Amino acid sequence: MRMVRSFMLVAPLLALAAALAIAGATTEESAGDATVAAAAMTGSDIVKVAGRYTVKESWLLAPTASQVGITTFSEAPMLAAMVQSGELPPVVERLPDDPLVLEPYEQTGSYGGELRVARTGPSDWGDMHRGRKAFLFRADPTLNEAIPYGARGYDISDDQTVLTIQLREGMKWSDGEPFSTADFMWVYDNVLSDFDIPASGRGRFTMGGELADWEAVDDYTLVITFPAPITLNDQTLLLNWYEVQSGRLFTPAHHMRTFHPKFNADAEKLAMEDGHDTWIAGLLARMSGSPGLKHPRPELAPWVQERRDSTAIFFTRNPYFFAVDGAGNQLPYIDRVKASFFADKQVAILAMMQGKVDIGGRLTDPGSFPLYKENEEIGDYRVLEWQDTKDSRVTFGFNLNHPDPVKGPIFLDKRFRQAMSLAMNRDEINQFVFLGMATPQQYTVDAGAAFYDPQWASAYADYDPDRAMALLDEMGMTDRDGDGWREAPGGEEFILEMRPHTSSVIGTMGDNVSELAQAYWNEVGIRTNYKQVSEELWLNQVVANELDLSIWISQSSLPGRIGLPEFAEGIVAYAPEWHQWLRHQLWIEGGRKGEEPAPGVEPTGEWGHYIDLWRQWVAAPNAEEFNRIGSELWDFQAEMLGNLGTVAKTVRPIIVNNRIRNVPEKLPFSFASFLWVQAAPAQWYIEE
Repeated sequence: MRMVRSFMLVAPLLALAAALAIAGATTEESAGDATVAAAAMTGSDIVKVAGRYTVKESWLLAPTASQVGITTFSEAPMLAAMVQSGELPPVVERLPDDPLVLEPYEQTGSYGGELRVARTGPSDWGDMHRGRKAFLFRADPTLNEAIPYGARGYDISDDQTVLTIQLREGMKWSDGEPFSTADFMWVYDNVLSDFDIPASGRGRFTMGGELADWEAVDDYTLVITFPAPITLNDQTLLLNWYEVQSGRLFTPAHHMRTFHPKFNADAEKLAMEDGHDTWIAGLLARMSGSPGLKHPRPELAPWVQERRDSTAIFFTRNPYFFAVDGAGNQLPYIDRVKASFFADKQVAILAMMQGKVDIGGRLTDPGSFPLYKENEEIGDYRVLEWQDTKDSRVTFGFNLNHPDPVKGPIFLDKRFRQAMSLAMNRDEINQFVFLGMATPQQYTVDAGAAFYDPQWASAYADYDPDRAMALLDEMGMTDRDGDGWREAPGGEEFILEMRPHTSSVIGTMGDNVSELAQAYWNEVGIRTNYKQVSEELWLNQVVANELDLSIWISQSSLPGRIGLPEFAEGIVAYAPEWHQWLRHQLWIEGGRKGEEPAPGVEPTGEWGHYIDLWRQWVAAPNAEEFNRIGSELWDFQAEMLGNLGTVAKTVRPIIVNNRIRNVPEKLPFSFASFLWVQAAPAQWYIEE
């Protein structure tokens, strides 16, 4: 079996090179002496990875206590008091046998305090939904390597058919129960192997209708044997935060039995208490860690849910968290997290600027960067410039499956999409919404892809309203009645309905870009109505196929192993019937097990080929095929514009209250990079 832990080889080399560069620039004497240069590094020094982002060198290595010589451990006063009263065992018994060491970014922190964060309502993820979680692996800042976090490591066999995951011995859930391979096998035996349960993670382990075989070699070694070699995409998703979070791959078996009728006759009743109609819905929500459960489940995270009310969700420190700092102090430093509900994004941002909310990143707007900076001293906070990894911060996808007999053919005509793209002034969007801190371009793959073609970024991305109007004229969309608005080719009234939604995912940037797009499209004669709706209504309209266009973000167009973009996410909004057909196809290919999804509509012609290309791309067996297919795929996007891009690689203003310390100065900030996870919130501390 060949070990695939390239992060243990690549990261030290990158870190050493960057460390030498920093130290060499500090003192002339150290310029040519690696030994002196290494010694010049201090605890507050940071290193650059691939010349782009900064993190602690040790964060890339994921050392353990034994590797750095830590033999004694300390704990938070609130936990020490519980040990003294007999409520908890000593800290050494709560930690894994060899804990992960997470060296503080600036300095060793102090224990205590409450971290205040914002959510735009009870169902919104907010700024610490992921930041407070613990995943098996973290991504490095380039999004190409998986670094051990909750897990100790992983192997992939030479023939790419066997994935082995090694856990940390002695690690425990937040209630003190052992975390072991039994928690993985419970998911396999009681969820994935039961095809009456529509588990979304099953597809990752199914090939040709055959489910991969899982084996617990011992309490800390899980071996997953696939029927065929796992592709680049398989590996990416198996190591990605979304697939290996608690729920899709593992779950606290001792707790979940209570919510499964095989083990508890009252499972249906408990699901209803959590607000679900069936035990299956309740079980899946509990596995995924949905917020606000009446009976919160054990977690591996630094903070676990304590309670919730109509104003907030409250989390408290996990006494069994598996990491310590460089001095052996058990993390996290901060005692509690309070996620308050705000009905409006602007009210939440105002609370950040008034010092009532400690951190903000998902809701902040690059266009308000000067405003945030001007009020730093008054609000007692600092504004950090982090980097968005997306190659389109806001995308527009016209509904290619629109049921309306007038709108449907128009949206399917590529000339319409090209015209709408040419009508947008991306330079103006960049200046007005992003203060020039982004790159105007078309939605495409990241420039770091081996097969990248620079022409893709400029495809129909120039501001050319004359050419846009010529294309609309060519389609037969002219102003026949002289009212200033273009009619459909058949003479029917044509009104484009824009429906941006209130989710923090799209943020105020989405609202601002959408308003500008409305103005641009009106200028070329396309009457466009703008109305913001709730996220719930927007999702219902997506499912009902009622939207004219989807206004969303590109999760990531990085082609790296941890950031491979997924086609299904985009198509669900701009081609819902084709997406449904794809789901049905996967059901057929999976052996027709479980409830049959609706058949949808099969894409034909060039779009059928495009969707087939996506499926081939993510299943590419090697880099050569991956690059060949990727080139054809993104060529198609550049011409057909399934998604219209706006600007890329925006600077993300991150508001951090000055009482919160150990927050890195510069990091990537997107779903692909796990948002706050890369900033290691467990090592943040409060300095009053």
